[in-house]
Amino acid sequence: MLRLIATLLMLAVSCVSHAEPVLLGTWKSDKQRTLAFAQARTKLEHKTFLFLEQIMGQMTLTISKDTITSRMPDVPIESADGVKSNFVGSVESHPYKRLGGTQTEIAVLTKEPFTGRDSIVVHHFVDSDTMWIYVAGTAMPNLHIREYFVRVK
Repeated sequence: MLRLIATLLMLAVSCVSHAEPVLLGTWKSDKQRTLAFAQARTKLEHKTFLFLEQIMGQMTLTISKDTITSRMPDVPIESADGVKSNFVGSVESHPYKRLGGTQTEIAVLTKEPFTGRDSIVVHHFVDSDTMWIYVAGTAMPNLHIREYFVRVK
């Protein structure tokens, strides 16, 4: 009997430690973590960093069992030259298909924002409520940064 309990306990611990992270929920862009990564690990032009500094931390992702919705509000911005304008926000929803996962990553097939092209996105989990995605694509092929998100719901 004691051996059975020990075996069941080992199986339970084994299953928990190999569980994939949960993608479902509402995620808010984490400005502080995103900019810290960009500053430490990228070679962005000053004007690009200034732009990111103004728009990061604004986007919200809502992920259901089959749809990813991104919400970006309008954001007042100022260029490196001091020109003020308005970054026009958007709301986009695209279906996604889960391709696979590990203890720290989930890969999905979805559509790129704005272009609608097929795109594989890997969500990298720092912990159960913090993840990052690689920000690049046809619209921004040379950006090479991580945008961090924290779960808010």
